[in-house]
Amino acid sequence: MAGPQPAPAAPTDPGSAMYSLEDLYNRLNSGADGVKRTGPFTEPAGTPAATGHNLNDIMNKAPLPDNAHGATAADVSCSGVFWGVRTDGTWGQQTGTGTLYPCPPTNAQVSSDQKTISWDPSFGAISYNLYVASQSGLTQDNYTSISGGTRIQNIANPYVHSFNFRTNLKYYVYISAVGSGGAESLLSDPVFVSRFYTNNNGTATDIHTGLILLQNANCFGVKNWYNAMAVAANLSDGQCGLTDRSTPGQWRLPTLHELDVLIPAQNSGLFVGVQPYYYWSSTTVDDFLVNLGNNGGRNKTDLSYIWPLKGGQ
Repeated sequence: MAGPQPAPAAPTDPGSAMYSLEDLYNRLNSGADGVKRTGPFTEPAGTPAATGHNLNDIMNKAPLPDNAHGATAADVSCSGVFWGVRTDGTWGQQTGTGTLYPCPPTNAQVSSDQKTISWDPSFGAISYNLYVASQSGLTQDNYTSISGGTRIQNIANPYVHSFNFRTNLKYYVYISAVGSGGAESLLSDPVFVSRFYTNNNGTATDIHTGLILLQNANCFGVKNWYNAMAVAANLSDGQCGLTDRSTPGQWRLPTLHELDVLIPAQNSGLFVGVQPYYYWSSTTVDDFLVNLGNNGGRNKTDLSYIWPLKGGQ
């Protein structure tokens, strides 16, 4: 009823050769190749030696299912294909296929003016999603509840953003790739978009106001208001790390209104020497200056720090 069965090869035929228990044990234990006999079968000269391994030994070497550390289809984010790994580190046979997930975008960058975000194309992507938050720790599951969290779908590379800098001082931006059928990759490493961007000449620009600030927030130490006004007005290229070709008369102290810019500036990571103390404003009223955002009474003869800027007004 089962149909004709081919006759097994004769013992004298090399086609009847099989691997031994020792071959199976060695393959599981060290990956060593077994060797089949190439001639006719010959009876063993005696009983197996004490170094031989039995079926129990082989079972003890067989791999166990590993639900704690093994990979699942969801863990394979690029192409969704499982491959074996050979003992020499090269890829072996394909062992399975999961959902087709595109690869996470890499090398995300922000342009020098902090407006354009770009990244390297992802294999399998037909579009991209952008995730933004004003604090770290964003995931694809928590972006609706995290501070400043949002998602912008179906964007192209590069992407010109229009974030509102009035409330958020620094953005954590992530890119994900979307493949056919809507399968979404893992998130890219974050790239930071700040209210400020460096000009690579000792200055940084505030996107919100257009003001240009000296990146060294403690170049002159403390001085009274009169001397602070003078050193700010005389600041020029070659001083305080400046290579901007500026000349005396272009720099000044901030106005009372412009003092508010110093608060997000200190948190942007682009300025050095920021002091947790009073900074002078150019306001002519004696008792107005700033303690990093907290207006307080001071006399012009008191000593305070100097953070020059230019532009605006």
